[in-house]
Amino acid sequence: MLGRVDGLSGLTLGAILRYHALNYPHHLAVVDVDNNKRYTYEELNNRVNRLANSLLAMGIQKGDKVAILMKDRLEPLELMYALNKIGGIWAPVNYRLTPQGVKQQVLHSDAKMFFFEEEFANGIQEIKESLKIDNYVMLGEKERPGYAFYDALFEGFSEEEPEPEEAISSEDIIGIVYTSGTTGVSKGVMHTHRTFLGWAFNGMYRDATNRNDRLVNPYPMFHMGGSALSAICLLAGATNYIFGKFDPMKFIKVIEEEKITVVWAIPTIVHAVNNLAKEVKDKHKWASVRAFTTSGAPFLSETQIEFTKQWPHIKMHSTYSASEAYFTNLRPEDQDRKVRCVGPAVFGSEIRLMDKEGKDVPQGEVGIVYVQGISVFKGYYKNPEADKKSFRGDWFTCEDMGYLDEEGYLHLVDRAKDMIISGGENIASVEVENMLSDHPAIFECAVIGVPDDKWGERVHAVVSLHPGQQVKPEEIIDWCKDKIAGYKRPRSVDIIQELPKSPVGKLLKRELRDQYWKNNKVKV
Repeated sequence: MLGRVDGLSGLTLGAILRYHALNYPHHLAVVDVDNNKRYTYEELNNRVNRLANSLLAMGIQKGDKVAILMKDRLEPLELMYALNKIGGIWAPVNYRLTPQGVKQQVLHSDAKMFFFEEEFANGIQEIKESLKIDNYVMLGEKERPGYAFYDALFEGFSEEEPEPEEAISSEDIIGIVYTSGTTGVSKGVMHTHRTFLGWAFNGMYRDATNRNDRLVNPYPMFHMGGSALSAICLLAGATNYIFGKFDPMKFIKVIEEEKITVVWAIPTIVHAVNNLAKEVKDKHKWASVRAFTTSGAPFLSETQIEFTKQWPHIKMHSTYSASEAYFTNLRPEDQDRKVRCVGPAVFGSEIRLMDKEGKDVPQGEVGIVYVQGISVFKGYYKNPEADKKSFRGDWFTCEDMGYLDEEGYLHLVDRAKDMIISGGENIASVEVENMLSDHPAIFECAVIGVPDDKWGERVHAVVSLHPGQQVKPEEIIDWCKDKIAGYKRPRSVDIIQELPKSPVGKLLKRELRDQYWKNNKVKV
């Protein structure tokens, strides 16, 4: 029995999981790579139902928020599906936050219950009194006084479909996913079943992910990447490989040994794989892989060229997406002819470029990128100021800058905050980064605007080097002279060991920029 649902029940995560369990019970649903757990769709649905019925018994009702502080493993996925079967709202917490950061996010989410992994117990104890939460559940090897034990929640509860008191609708909020905060404080992104599955549908539709596919999921489960890729697998009936802690050797081996067919990764992961020894890459043919999708940032040209030379049989997709919405996808047949392009709008969506006053900009001119469509989220939790800033009617923007070419394909120029204005000239930092990536000694780079008495801002590069390489900042500046227009060239360079990144590998330019602007009244 499915439980009390409305006429749109087929557009809920729980109903889709039940469908696969009924029709393809023995098909492999999920693999927890680090913990060596494998469940079929029937096994996963049974576990989810027992957990959902346990949550109902503990008093979780429709609309209740539940915080989850766990590493990238099976259990956050079980909780996500169990909560969504009974109308609960999951609020995953970034496990790289300090205890005070965890406190801030959990309090913001208004969580009624808190699930956490054993390794975070000391940090939880530190903030527990200020969290206003009565029910805590710990995942671990041994029970701990004062906390319920995760594995015990499955004991004595039915595998039958849960029956919540209120009907579950596709328009219900299912989760609050916090942004990675690359341009400021994290915001809580609210998705419904419909918008979350709209995001997943576009991810599935763009390369025809299907029941025969095995998809590797290297993104954090607390992030939109990990949860949305899980939804892609669920929608398609494919197998979801939750990858766990990233390591390039582990990554290349799992794809080979498990015969992965579909891969999603951010460019920094591709960069790490590219930097493995040639003899290691040659041993791993990746013959099973048919599709590889990058998201999070446009490819640097050198990174993409090196990867496709190594594995030319793999069909490459480049997407432009965010926790809030899925914008575009550049298909394999367009990769060579559309350099540093993120493609046309995905199915069910429309792209529009506007200026700061909300007026449409002409084709070919740079404007702020807006989207409307089936994947656009329902707004930021308790943050009307952010909603006002990000929406013009139904149109949403991440404040990225770009232009549409004559075919309607979107070319990202920069984030609005990453556009450097030096001496009145607009300079796209990504263009300078693409040039610097060709330097043989540079491993990674970030280009930012820093204060300059004469020009307002000057172009500044922060770079890390390949192991064993040595180069001076002035040598890098000199190398750039015939590579790019003079006003775009870096005027100063810092060489550091490692660039700061978010949990999903995005460069945190905000952290770099703050070092230079902290004593200035004007912040760019």
